[in-house]
Parts: sequence; C-alpha cells; structure tokens
Amino acid sequence: MKKPKITFVAYGHEHLSLGLMSAIARREGCEVGLAYGAYLFNDRYLPQINWLSKLLDDSNDIQKAIVEQNPDILAFSAVTSSFRLLLNIAIKAKSVNPKLKVVFGGIHPSALPERVISRDAIDYVVVGEGDYAFLEIIRAVEKGDMSTPIQNTWFKDINGNIIKGVQKGFIQDLDSLPYFDKEIWEDYINIGDLYSTSVSRGCPFKCTFCFNNYFKNIPDEKGTKYIRFRSVDNVIDELAKAKKRYHIRYIDFVDDMFTFDKAWLKEFLERYKKEINVPFHCLSHHHYIDEDVARWLGEAGCAIAEIGVQSFDDVYKKEYLHRYEHTDGLAKALGLLHQNNIRTIVDMILGLPKEPIESQETALDFFKLNTPTRIETFWYCYFPGTGLMNQAIEEGVISKEQAEAIFEGQAINL
Repeated sequence: MKKPKITFVAYGHEHLSLGLMSAIARREGCEVGLAYGAYLFNDRYLPQINWLSKLLDDSNDIQKAIVEQNPDILAFSAVTSSFRLLLNIAIKAKSVNPKLKVVFGGIHPSALPERVISRDAIDYVVVGEGDYAFLEIIRAVEKGDMSTPIQNTWFKDINGNIIKGVQKGFIQDLDSLPYFDKEIWEDYINIGDLYSTSVSRGCPFKCTFCFNNYFKNIPDEKGTKYIRFRSVDNVIDELAKAKKRYHIRYIDFVDDMFTFDKAWLKEFLERYKKEINVPFHCLSHHHYIDEDVARWLGEAGCAIAEIGVQSFDDVYKKEYLHRYEHTDGLAKALGLLHQNNIRTIVDMILGLPKEPIESQETALDFFKLNTPTRIETFWYCYFPGTGLMNQAIEEGVISKEQAEAIFEGQAINL
C-alpha cells in the first residue's frame, strides 16, 4: 500500500504541534509538505492593520501550494481565532479534490469536537493529544479503513455516521516522540534566529481563562500525569543537532512552566551552559523562582524570563480565575531575576470580566516600585471550553448569540 502524502497548513508563524505531527508522519515513511502564508498584519503576533494586510495578502499561496502538492491528507491545528480562516481553506481545497481527507486538531476542535466534525469539509477531529491519534489516522487512510475507532479522534464513516475513539491518558514518555520537524519551515522562517522548542507538557495551574482549564480533564483514562518532562539527554541532543544545522543564536522555550521541576532544571541548565550556551527565553511563575533557580538561569544564559500575573486583585483571581496565590512574591522574584542580569516580562490581561478597576491601580503602584523590563498586555478573549467563558454565559456577561459567534470562531465586539 502506498503511504499517504500529507500537507500541513499554517500561517503567521511556526507551529510546534504541526512540526511534531510532520516528524511523526516522516517516521512512518510519508511524504510531507507545508502550505504556508505569512499573513502579515493579520495574525495574533502582530498589530492588525487591515489596509496593510490586504496589500501584503499572500493567502492564495496556501491554496496554490495545496494544489501543487496534491496531498491525500490535509492537516490543520486550530485555535478559536484561526478556525474560520482554516475552515475556509479546507472547504476550497475539498472543492478541488473531494477525495482529500481533512484533519483538524488543536485547542478549538478539542473544546468543540461535535461542532467541528459537523462541517462537511472536515473528516477527522483530534481531541486532546494527537501524537498517536495522527499516526492511526495515517494508517487508516492508507488502508482505506473508515470504520475502526481511532483513539482521541472523532471521524465520519462512509455513511456520514460519527465514530468516536476512546480518550486515552496523556503520553508519559515524551522521549518516545521524535524531535520537532524544522525542515518543513526552512523555506519560510530563518530558524537559527529564533529556535522554538518545548521540553515539557502540562501546567500546574488550572486558570479559568486558559485551555489547560479543560484540556487536562479530556482523557477518559485517568491516573496519567499531566505535567511531564522530556529527559535532559533528549533535550540536549535535540539542541546540539539544531545548533550544528542552524547555527542557532537564540532559543525560545515555549513551555507553560519551564522552571516547575527544580531537580530537572538544575541538571538541564548545568549541561545547557556547557554544551549549548545560547541565550534563551522561558516562561515561569514567581512560585517557581527562588535564589537557586534565578542563579541557575542567569549562569546558563537566560536572557528573558516571562511571568504571568494577569491580575493584581488576589481575591478576584481566586474567585474568578482559580489562581490561588498572592502577588507579594512577585516583587522578590523580579528582584532575584534582575540581580542575575535576567530581563523580565510580566504578562497582564486587560478586560477580564468583573475585575475591579482598582486592580489596575494596584498594578500601577506595584510597577512603580518593582519595574520589569517590559509589561506585556493582552485583551481578554473568551475561549470555548474554559471555565471563565462558561461562567460569563451563565451570568449573562456575554449573550448566547455572542457565545455562538465565539464557538464559530468569529470576532465579536464586547
């Protein structure tokens, strides 16, 4: 049997999830390709400027690449803000090649699998972790099998009936997975300028505004750890190979909580300094920064540590965000990081529902005394499946019509 050809669709930036699925497909012996659009000034990482985005529009490049590559499987990873755009790409691709199998995974499909699988253009929806699921989908397409359930996956059989696979527990051995496929991005991104990777999965918090709020509860199979780390050997080997191939100048560790496991961190950073020695950025929380951690980070070459605070009203955070913490420790963490010559970013969310305005005044007073290198602000966005959106619907903060628009991936004005 011939291995299916696979095209991954992305826009705006590198997607590690697609890179991992591509690596899995390559290991299975499949030919892979990428259909990519820069979408300048029209994605979530740059200011949205409509006239500039229209002037620089390269959306036709994606459709052209799909036609040229002529895949058997077209794969997407969707968040709520990208769902409509990616769905329209799938619809057009399917109109050209009705035999094409379309796979949607990611945060948005995992929150709303029934809604996403109902789309005519979508054949498979991956719910939760998709590593093993995608491998099974590849093998099912190869065999023409449209009846055998696939773990962590909803799909339609030949009669249009929806078949749901069991939701397996979280993958515990992350070393069993291949390294992220960077090769598919090489024509579009200078990988050496900013090498993105992840050393772990999961988060210790269950913030009601974040996908972790529901994602950790997806599996039917219970008892598997949500927070997992790759071995130090595994990560160092990946980075050493990447440094040789791409001459990397900066590394972005995108983990939710890079400093969570202190013993792992100590071992890793000691080897990182000796064997990699490249400036890096990481995400953390003041609970997981002490004198040791700050010193290790500084000695290993951490250039920027980013800390999520979101709100300075501890009572509000406990009741609405399920963040059971006091921001008093933030001042100490920022001081320790600065002492070790590490620049700091503090993340804040503006427009949180029902947050007292006094919280912003408290934040201003705090930052006057404890000034980070940068304060990074985000307007709050409602995401399906999260506790904060469910609560907003129940309390009438957003209407059912507005919630429906969000479920469909449409932008709304609040």
